[in-house]
Amino acid sequence: MSGSARGGNRSIARNAGYLVGAKVVSRTLRVIYMVVLARLFGPDLFGLFTYAQFWQVIFMSLAIFGTGRMLSRQIGADRSHAERHVAANISLRLLTSCVAMLGCALVALDPSLTAQGRDLMLLFAAAVLARSLAAWAQQVFIAFEVSHLSLRQELLFRSLEVVVGLGVLALGGGLVAVAVVHMASWVLQAIAGWRLVNRRIVPVRFEWRIPELVRLARNGIAIMLVGLSLSVLIQGGLVMYRLLLDEPADLGQLAVLLQVLGLLAMVPKSVAAAALPVLSRWVAEGAGDERRSMTLMLRAAIIGAAGLATLASVLGPLLIPWLVGEQYRVAGELIPLALWLLLPLSLCTLMNQLMTAHGELWRAAMVAISGAVFMGIVIALTLPELGLDAVFLGVAAGATLWAIIEAGFAVRSGWLDGFDAFGRAGLAVAVAAAAFWSLAGVSPWLALFTSWLLLLPGLASPRVLWRRMRA
Repeated sequence: MSGSARGGNRSIARNAGYLVGAKVVSRTLRVIYMVVLARLFGPDLFGLFTYAQFWQVIFMSLAIFGTGRMLSRQIGADRSHAERHVAANISLRLLTSCVAMLGCALVALDPSLTAQGRDLMLLFAAAVLARSLAAWAQQVFIAFEVSHLSLRQELLFRSLEVVVGLGVLALGGGLVAVAVVHMASWVLQAIAGWRLVNRRIVPVRFEWRIPELVRLARNGIAIMLVGLSLSVLIQGGLVMYRLLLDEPADLGQLAVLLQVLGLLAMVPKSVAAAALPVLSRWVAEGAGDERRSMTLMLRAAIIGAAGLATLASVLGPLLIPWLVGEQYRVAGELIPLALWLLLPLSLCTLMNQLMTAHGELWRAAMVAISGAVFMGIVIALTLPELGLDAVFLGVAAGATLWAIIEAGFAVRSGWLDGFDAFGRAGLAVAVAAAAFWSLAGVSPWLALFTSWLLLLPGLASPRVLWRRMRA
């Protein structure tokens, strides 16, 4: 492996570590917060809260508009024009964020929403602008490979949101008060993030030349469609369930499951985000170093997702009711099924970054849209018969289609070796899953330990693993 490749892999590992650390801090605090909210408000109101969150996430995709990934690609390939790239990027982000905020506010016109639901929706819409600008600062940190600043920001402001939010709840505040705290925390983070970028990385200027913004927007639309498709894939089943069946208690069960899935999906997303600047640099250099690095990331994603899913099969039915109450026992029973979705979702996320690094932006967008649409079709056809299970079937179908198309294109293009990237890990998962289900009736813990041992060869050959363990 070349010195450039070793340095790039260290950069990916270091910055991914900071990003995962930031997300772990953020999501751990958020889990505590969500547990309190789920217990306090019950399935009906918690489902309403998660429904409002879904629309915020959807419009965040429009607000971000692909500018974060585009900045990582531009800075990774050409840092000499960083100030110009950043100026055009923030100008477009400001425009799209304002449009997204207004669009999210229009959801409050939904006649089926209660007065409390409308207030909640308007506050989440206002938070879209602040959250988008705070996210822009974090994406600058990623592009310049200084993701430790993201960890610092998340630690401070998500802690602030949770502590103040719990204080408000203790004083008798309701959902609307929680949403006010949510919005205020993102406003403060946006201000602090901008100051950090301006002082420590690059002066924040604006670029209002129409041709430059149009050029950036053309590529940004493609990346935005990918982000939107991924959000729909993970959270869209919640809205479809509400529109087609509208059973509030089951909506709360689904909300808990999708919160957990979103929490764990942040690991491959963080690794992918940290990898994009380095992958773009390697692709620009043309040495092929991205091939080995991406292969290792894909294997780790496949093995890690399978390991978490088997762990959830043992602990999930016990842990979920213990955390959020017996009223969510259905969610505890379904959590193993939900976490197997991490496998295709991880592959979607990582493969999309490889296609972005190679400049295949619109091809990646079309594949992503196909996956999201296929998910919607499967859910619509099976929901009356399968209920909650239909949502997971739809997500699995959409994510698998997405992953298979992108993997096939990458192998045909010579970017990856199919067996090295997918075959070894896939065989290990198949053998481990078969062993787990065979032994689960005897002893769940024996089944878990055996399956994890059988997963290890999916990362590398036993000889290589033994050599690395000795080293």
